[in-house]
Amino acid sequence: MITYFNGIMAGLLSNLAFIFLQIAVTAYFNFKLHQVVPTKMMLWLILPGLLSIAVAMMVNRQQRLRAYNRFLRAQLTERGTFDSQTHLRTIVAFMTDARVYVANHRQYDLPVAMIVLRIRYYPELKRLMSSQQQQTLIRVITTSLTAVAQDNDLTYFLDAHHPTWGMLLHADKNRAQQLVLKIKAAVNAQLQQNESMQSLDVSLIAGVIDWDATLMHSPHDLLQSGIRETEYDV
Repeated sequence: MITYFNGIMAGLLSNLAFIFLQIAVTAYFNFKLHQVVPTKMMLWLILPGLLSIAVAMMVNRQQRLRAYNRFLRAQLTERGTFDSQTHLRTIVAFMTDARVYVANHRQYDLPVAMIVLRIRYYPELKRLMSSQQQQTLIRVITTSLTAVAQDNDLTYFLDAHHPTWGMLLHADKNRAQQLVLKIKAAVNAQLQQNESMQSLDVSLIAGVIDWDATLMHSPHDLLQSGIRETEYDV
């Protein structure tokens, strides 16, 4: 435990103190009580040190893995693939992913739908909220979105200035609309449980759009169509 929380030097020093204590106890038994300590007990002079070294190696490896994980997260953020606040995919990733989804649609005739979510009256609501409340709201919507999404549904945080979430999925419009209802219900439930958010009138607007090759020519067209659809969610 000492090695795990305080490092190899503290562990070895504590083991050294333990060894001296054992030597003192052994000397007491030999010279004071005239009792012979079995030789096999000498094993306990070696085992603590070996255990400390093994634990130190394990802790060092764990720390290196954590550092590497932080490095990878930083690299992903720098490259614009993941948003640092929500840990969702960004608009950069969306443009790449949408091209793959559209290619699957053309090759395998898979349906492609997109969900766009925004906060109703956000500019006015923002003036009434503290920075902590804004972070809470973004976190609640993000967790609700990821909780509803299935394994093959990709979730995005598309715009931090005017918070906009997206979901790309191989599904028809009906299933996408059902997911919107689940997301809205999950958000409302979480906000009602949060005392700091109960006094605010928060609701989402959603746009659901299918890929239409006759009207759309790029992922940007799909995204803009989804954003326009939010204007009709009353």
